[in-house]
Amino acid sequence: MGNPRRLKLRGASQIVVAFTKIIATLGPASSDKQVVDTMRENGLNCVRINTAHGDPEQYKDLLGLVEKDPGIATMIDIKGPQIRIRLDEKLSLDEAETFVVGFAPDDVPRLNYDLYDDLDVGNTVFFDEGYVETTVASKTDGGVVLQVEHDATIRPGKGVNIPGTELDLPALTEKDKHMLEFAKKHSVDFVAQSFVRGPEDLAKTQEIIGDDPMKIIAKIENHEGVNNLEEIISAGDGIMIARGDLGVELPQQRIPALQKRMVKEAAEQSKISVVATQMLESMTESPKPTRAEVSDVANAVLDGADAVMLSGETAIGEYPSQAVGTMREVAAAIEEDIPSDVAMDGYESISEDMSLAAATVGQHQDADAFVVIGSGTVQTRLLSRYRLCTQIISVTEKPRVARQLNLVWGARSVLMEALPQEHIIPRAAKHVFDKGLVSTDDTVVFYAGVGTDDHEAGNLVETHAVGEFLAYHDLLGR
Repeated sequence: MGNPRRLKLRGASQIVVAFTKIIATLGPASSDKQVVDTMRENGLNCVRINTAHGDPEQYKDLLGLVEKDPGIATMIDIKGPQIRIRLDEKLSLDEAETFVVGFAPDDVPRLNYDLYDDLDVGNTVFFDEGYVETTVASKTDGGVVLQVEHDATIRPGKGVNIPGTELDLPALTEKDKHMLEFAKKHSVDFVAQSFVRGPEDLAKTQEIIGDDPMKIIAKIENHEGVNNLEEIISAGDGIMIARGDLGVELPQQRIPALQKRMVKEAAEQSKISVVATQMLESMTESPKPTRAEVSDVANAVLDGADAVMLSGETAIGEYPSQAVGTMREVAAAIEEDIPSDVAMDGYESISEDMSLAAATVGQHQDADAFVVIGSGTVQTRLLSRYRLCTQIISVTEKPRVARQLNLVWGARSVLMEALPQEHIIPRAAKHVFDKGLVSTDDTVVFYAGVGTDDHEAGNLVETHAVGEFLAYHDLLGR
């Protein structure tokens, strides 16, 4: 299915709006409401809170910056069993020098998890995001002897990666469990779960979440996550391609192709995809990105990612608002060139077939907008995956759903006090018309679920010229 080579947006600000969504990590540089408001004006769609730093009171204050804003989603990033080295002071080493790492509480240096039985002679152990490479030279009674490959300095608390080795670690730490309860209490929209190895890890998180409508984004950052990708996507609500740890766990040169594969698989399953890590790293200290960074963001957009994410650029950087604006400008400039190559056969549900019908009619009729009517996010995600450059206006009565739609490519949510049970399409049409999102001259494709108890179902597609449609129903007194 090809794309109509244009963007159609109505009722937006004078700023060019991108269909690719932007996530920004909040931190010291963006803990002020004025800064967050400016980032929102520049294209921000979701704020992320990294629970590796700070405490619940700080997280509460950060969430308060966007509280009840239907245009901004919230995400809590739980860190999982992150392996770190414990040192009293930095450790400087010469090439080929060895040192012993233990696992007991009194050992220095030591790792914060007992991995003695998981490590074998010859294993590679990386420190500090892969900048320090060591090899297990031998094992002692209770410790391992590591040999550095080059002159290096290891600083206290730095992260540890052991690629190609299956480690016996819990899916969630006690802090993660507390953070999930915190997220439920504060109606957080998404939780990003780190170091997901398989669907069973997501099941443990879902067990704690229970009936809360929070969505789970699985962070893919190790070889197990890559190997179990399809099952992980199926079990959750989306994936984050966390290229930092993934580029340490796997050869860096494999990451671009893996990124494309993961984004495409998420689209095939109508799930959210997020590309993250060092996208505009230089903008932490510079108001302008490098050309390579612009290309990196552009390639993520061309891959079809639902969202791109900023980390240190907005958490501790000097130019958080400019970084968001840069991402928006890059995305908006090239979105019309995103290929739509999602499989269009083998569908098993009426909703999937009807979403294809809506997309096909919209393209053939050169529609000005899609209007999706429902109480969940599935219908919008089904339509969004075709990456047609025409806005999707999603009408819902649920504020949480409206915020969660902020991470779906091309979607723009509109709250309606209550979705009508009768004449749902004309009433929704009148609602979006009154909001100034469509005009009387527009041709609109409507996609809704009618006569079903499944609030995520879509079984009806209609196409109308807005002016004629509203006049006809006014004549009937509806």
